[in-house]
Amino acid sequence: MIFYKFILTKMSHSIILSIMILYSVLYIFSIIELLGESYLMADTLVLGLMNTLELLLTIPNIIFIMSLIIFWNNIKNTNELIIIRHYISLKKLILILSVFILIFSILEIKKDTLNSYIKNIKDIYLSNSIKDKINQKIFYYFDDQKLTITKLSGLNLKENIIDEVSIFRFENNEFIDSISSNQNQLIEKKIIMQESKIIKSSLIEDMRKEHIVNIDKYGEDLYNNKMKINITNKTKFDKPKVLNNAALIIVLFIYVSLFLSKNAIPKNSSTLKYISISFMIFIYSFVTTQIHLQSYNSIFHISVLLTLLVYLYKNLINE
Repeated sequence: MIFYKFILTKMSHSIILSIMILYSVLYIFSIIELLGESYLMADTLVLGLMNTLELLLTIPNIIFIMSLIIFWNNIKNTNELIIIRHYISLKKLILILSVFILIFSILEIKKDTLNSYIKNIKDIYLSNSIKDKINQKIFYYFDDQKLTITKLSGLNLKENIIDEVSIFRFENNEFIDSISSNQNQLIEKKIIMQESKIIKSSLIEDMRKEHIVNIDKYGEDLYNNKMKINITNKTKFDKPKVLNNAALIIVLFIYVSLFLSKNAIPKNSSTLKYISISFMIFIYSFVTTQIHLQSYNSIFHISVLLTLLVYLYKNLINE
């Protein structure tokens, strides 16, 4: 029981330390990036905190690896790892650390949802911090061969008012149509255009219904001091979530089996060697989860999962 408590305490301390290190580094870079904007210093510091938290929530896998390396290096250098492995098998060690594997697996799987919460809080803060009306913003939204130019005039985010909205749509470098209105409302990240006029190459007419523009895709560019912003839509593929999530969990188990194996116990074992192996495993798992094949996509991801399972089994069987 003493060993279990010692392992959990040491790993918890390593996680806290790795978070503090990463947070400090990312916060500095976030502040440097925000200094180019026209925010007040207080707003810059608060936004830096939010941006850093948002970045940390996108890399729980990296935080886990870093924490495990710190944990392994600390107990290896003091010969505590030798004592622990003398009394506790690798399988039991993995079982003890599975609570952390579970936590980081959930964070990795739910990171998009968690980031959306942070983003909403940040948007609310930014909209409340803007006191002056924004004279004009023009967004160029590229989607394959399509281009949509959205011009917002007299934008008052605090009062949810936009004096005028004009939208111009092109496809294959040819004009399709334009929609404009000076009767607009901003409701829940959507612009409700009323009494709009639509202009096509051959006619001008009134639209008989409201036109809705989703401004969530503009992100922080809606609040900064940039007047012209280019945005490119990135094609998203349907990923096999179950297989990718299973691969993620297996990879976390592999990290533990790698650093706490018998070969990694000696004090003179190469730190660079094991960090390099873990880095290659991370690159392999990251790249393969991003790949989308037009044919046999599921078979490919099943083969990736089986490869990781075989590697984990090899680590366990060698003990």
